[in-house]
Amino acid sequence: MIYTINGMDVFINVSGPIVVGNDLCLIDSDDNLSENCSWKELGFSVIKMLSREDLALLVEGISDLVLKGLIYAGCNVKSEEFALENYHLYCTDQDTHLKVVAFLKSMGSLHNLPISHTILDELISNHCGVLVSSQISSQVASGRFFVRLVRPFPLKDNNPPHKDVWLDRLRNAINLYLPLAGSDENSSLSLVPGSHLWQESEIPRTKVGAVVDGVKYSVPAAVIEDNVLDMIRPKVEPGEAMLFSPYLIHGGAVNFNEDKTRVSLEMRFWRCAE
Repeated sequence: MIYTINGMDVFINVSGPIVVGNDLCLIDSDDNLSENCSWKELGFSVIKMLSREDLALLVEGISDLVLKGLIYAGCNVKSEEFALENYHLYCTDQDTHLKVVAFLKSMGSLHNLPISHTILDELISNHCGVLVSSQISSQVASGRFFVRLVRPFPLKDNNPPHKDVWLDRLRNAINLYLPLAGSDENSSLSLVPGSHLWQESEIPRTKVGAVVDGVKYSVPAAVIEDNVLDMIRPKVEPGEAMLFSPYLIHGGAVNFNEDKTRVSLEMRFWRCAE
């Protein structure tokens, strides 16, 4: 399969049974948290995010967690020498990387987030015009944060192009992409504007557990062919973040920087009960 990011061709080898959804738009029957936003047609928005002080606390805390993950995975790294964007220099093989990822996943409770999740809840609520929270007891996937580590090409640490909502537990949310290091026009999260409004019958995909370039993922992979899948990387400056609908096709964000790991905080938010 070939898709494009900012006009650049990306080649992936996708295997597994292909399915096509029904002739409907999933977001029409779900809780669309962007329906009252100026960006509801695009499905994403770049916003001013944290204060300088809160961002510094977040970067410092996530750096400490990643450092602990490297040590847990058996890497020889000194705290005074470590920086997030240099992660790939200490973690050069896939097995070690997966150990770090597993460690970070185990530490992903909001209790371990370096800043209070309520700061983020309030910011996202203000931007959506809807009271939301990252910790909703009725949502299976809530109460978590995720640290995404995407090392430079040819390594492909990113998910394939997909919709989160092809996994039922991730429906009815709004997503946050908050870059912490190494995120720029060559590496940041890519997406397809407006694809949250597409009919599911327009989007062939693998079943759950797509195998891409020999690696198995939890999400299905979109397999639209003939360069129809044109992705972009919205510009997200330091101190900014991107809100986006999980109904958008996103992912596939290969890091084309030669010497910087892209590190981001990713979270989901759901509507609070009245």
